[in-house]
Amino acid sequence: MRYPRQNESRTRLYGICELIVNCPRSLSSVGVTTIGAAVMCSLARLFMVSLLMLWFAGSIGCGPGDEAKMDKPGSARQNDKPAVTRMIHFAAFTIALGDAIVEQDKGASTYHVTVPVTLTNDGSLNPASLSNEITFLIGGIKQSIVATVSVRDIAPGTSMSGSLIFTGFITSPDLTHAVIIFGTESEQNAVVPAIGEARIALMPVPVTISGTADTGEDTTAAAFESGVLRADGTDIYDNQEMPKSKLCLVLRYKVTIGTRYTNGATEYWSSKHLVLHAPNGKVIIAENLDYMGDSPGKNHEVYYILDDKDIAGEYQVINTYVGCCGTKQGKVTFTLPAFN
Repeated sequence: MRYPRQNESRTRLYGICELIVNCPRSLSSVGVTTIGAAVMCSLARLFMVSLLMLWFAGSIGCGPGDEAKMDKPGSARQNDKPAVTRMIHFAAFTIALGDAIVEQDKGASTYHVTVPVTLTNDGSLNPASLSNEITFLIGGIKQSIVATVSVRDIAPGTSMSGSLIFTGFITSPDLTHAVIIFGTESEQNAVVPAIGEARIALMPVPVTISGTADTGEDTTAAAFESGVLRADGTDIYDNQEMPKSKLCLVLRYKVTIGTRYTNGATEYWSSKHLVLHAPNGKVIIAENLDYMGDSPGKNHEVYYILDDKDIAGEYQVINTYVGCCGTKQGKVTFTLPAFN
């Protein structure tokens, strides 16, 4: 059923059509010459064709219940790739993913799955590519391993859009029970549903820390500025994911060296003297070794490997260096948040 207004418009349109069909006879009856009537009627017919086309186009999708057939502003057509909305952090990349799309292989009875992605290189490797294992599972059963990644050689701080492509499906896969796994079972990995909403996974968590750990007046002092808790190992692990159940804590600081530093002692101050104490009493030694005897005042980072279970709580980092003239072991206390 059409709207009443449309029925009224249709009646008027039919009247106009009848008038134009009888155009030459009508004009002749009011004294218009035959040639003049022919020209005027040709123009009228052209106008009528345009009017009919506009009326026909406007009548599509105007009936009750037909609104859903029309493209609404901001909506995606069936063949358009969806907007990228989900996000994970993996191997120094921030990865935004759209919903997976099933497509039949050209000229074959097999299928492949395409996932639109945008990769941002958050690390310092220049350039970098995502070369880790990426697996496609349906109902917990592995279906396709190591996707083709169409984006490569991404410079630090830049982004590139492309796709992940999983191949080798004999039948069209059911995406409602499918997941994509970034990483292997032996390392921290991110599990993302093939379609639908997903929480942000493995994103680095900022750590608030401030204060100075010194070893006495005019000796050594480490002034802490910020920190981050992450599932990848930053530069010292080539930006790869940490082993399963492990996380990497990065603390940023500057060290200053006073005139009483070492005073002939054989051991230089280094990052190994910044010892971390966990809430459970565990003592954690720094993973990296930076000597500061000849580079005071610069920005530095110290790395610690932590168990990811019950990680939240109050920590202390203690400057344990003594040398010849250290009089105390200064410490800075901070709270470590839970990892996502």
